[in-house]
Amino acid sequence: MFFLMVPLIIILAAIIGNLADSVLGASLERKHYLGNDVVNFLNTLTSALVVLLSVVFT
Repeated sequence: MFFLMVPLIIILAAIIGNLADSVLGASLERKHYLGNDVVNFLNTLTSALVVLLSVVFT
């Protein structure tokens, strides 16, 4: 049953990571508070945390 949820968890993490990239890029990167590499790291970290939390709580 869990293996059926894996694609949904991956899609959810990708969408949230993409949104985090957009928000951080538009707000902090544009004002030169963060560089592009840091924004990319943070959106990857956000996606990984979404997957981790989804696996722990399902």
